[in-house]
Amino acid sequence: MVRFERLPKSAFLKSQGRPRNSYLEEYRAYLTSLEVGEGGELILEGTEKKATIKNRLNHAARVENRKIRYLRTPKDRVRFQVVE
Repeated sequence: MVRFERLPKSAFLKSQGRPRNSYLEEYRAYLTSLEVGEGGELILEGTEKKATIKNRLNHAARVENRKIRYLRTPKDRVRFQVVE
């Protein structure tokens, strides 16, 4: 049998943590500092996932109208190059 629990309205207010897409400005700044042909390597920490980091990079690249390609790396790193 399931147990029902009543929650107050305050439980459904938006969290006071970081706003959604708060990472975007940092990623955009990093991408705009690179010229075509240059690239970067991001080192994952803690529970970060490679797919999440790539999604964030892709989002920033779309916003900045840039293209990137990824290179194979160990599971704790994301390496990429800005391309034409």
